[in-house]
Formats: sequence, C-alpha cells, structure tokens
Amino acid sequence: MLELGSLGGPGNCVRYAFTTRAGGVSAAPYASLNLSLDVGDDPADVTTNRHLVLERLGVPPAVWLTAQHGGGVATIGTTVGVPIGTAIGTVQADPPAVDAMVTAQAGLPLAALSADCALVVLADSDVGVVGVAHCGRPGLTAGVIPNSVAALRELGAMSIRAVVGPAICASCYEVPREMAEAVWSAVPASRPRRDDGRFAIDIPAGVSAQLADEDVDVVRHVAGCTLEDPALFSYRRDRVTGRMAALVWRAR
Repeated sequence: MLELGSLGGPGNCVRYAFTTRAGGVSAAPYASLNLSLDVGDDPADVTTNRHLVLERLGVPPAVWLTAQHGGGVATIGTTVGVPIGTAIGTVQADPPAVDAMVTAQAGLPLAALSADCALVVLADSDVGVVGVAHCGRPGLTAGVIPNSVAALRELGAMSIRAVVGPAICASCYEVPREMAEAVWSAVPASRPRRDDGRFAIDIPAGVSAQLADEDVDVVRHVAGCTLEDPALFSYRRDRVTGRMAALVWRAR
C-alpha cells in the first residue's frame, strides 16, 4: 500500500487506503497491481489483484467505480437522501456511470481508480458516512468535488474530513492554451503559481481549493507525482497502463 490510514471517529472507525502498482499478478504493461477491468488487462488477473487488496486490508467485497470524467455522484447501499445528478446505486449491481460514490452503510468499502487524476476519500466519522471521488481536469470543471460533499451532507454529514491522493503535478501536466484557460476560469486555483509561460493545470491545488470552499478539512495530501514516480501508474507517461485505487470504508 502507498498509504493506509484513519479518518478518525470512535475507535478510528473510518479507514482508507491508496494503492501503488506493486504487489499484483498482472503482466506488463499493466504490471503488477492493476485494479481496472477497463484497460485491456486479463480480467482474471484484475480479479486476483482486487482480491489481494481486499485480503490485505481485511475488508469485504468493495464497490468499484469506473471513472467517467464528469461530475456525477451515486449513493450506494442506501435510499437516504438524493444523490447529485444520478440514480441511486445498489450494492449488488455495478455502480452508475459516475465519478464519485457515497454511503452510510457500515462495512462496505468504496473504491475509485485512476492513473493521473486525483483520488479523494471523504468522511464524517461522527455521523458514519464516507465517500470516494475521482477528479481530473474534467471533474474539476464538472464539480465532482462539491457534488460529492453535497451528497455526503444529504446523508447527514456535518464535519467532513478528506485525504487527497497522488496525482500528476502541475510541472508535468501541460495542455493546450485553450484547455488550460477554460479550467483556470472555472477553478482559478488550478492555475500553477509559477508563471513560466507554459499552459498547465494543477489538479491537486484545484481539488484542495474546492474542498476548502466546501468547508472540508483536508487532513493529508499523499505525496507523489504519478508521471514522475515509476511506482505509480500514469496514463500520460505510458498510455497503455493499469490503474491504482483509493478505498474508504466504515468498520462495523
């Protein structure tokens, strides 16, 4: 695991984890702990990798989210509240086409996947609600972060804490001028602080600013640039590659 930690609460009941690319069975170019079924890897290897992660964490089967690069959020395993922009999901079925999930159900891990975008875990451990979000350039402008916070508050959350996982850094995420300016206009904090004439997007800074705007306490940023660190999957670096996960769950 890249990181395994707690978001507090009685007995540290809310736990989270971020994976790396090491410790699985997938062959190159997915070597080795690819957790996505949608990138061309052998499905049997991905299933094994997912089982390995859940075994190591000592948790039951998770709901795995496939990134859609939008702002949709699904409430999983409960009909309390109205999810933002989506139908309510179920534990048994695949989650809807969304980029974030929230739940009030104990013992149900939620997992999101990425290979450059930021993964964010959120929780109000006092109330017992958790969420996970996938946020890249489109997610910033689509509002997946504020939408996730709103969905948690629909479930009763009042004091939300978050951990932001590694993502591609601003120095590595150069894009066409029009694209950069569109994101900067929507999320000013995503404009890199250093003006070196390049057009780049600072996803971690944009995510952090949106969380701050929603009065969410970011308790940790997991260090690392996905493109620079060979221990992490990066789509921009490798194109054909695997995906890492962020998981969050409330113990029973």
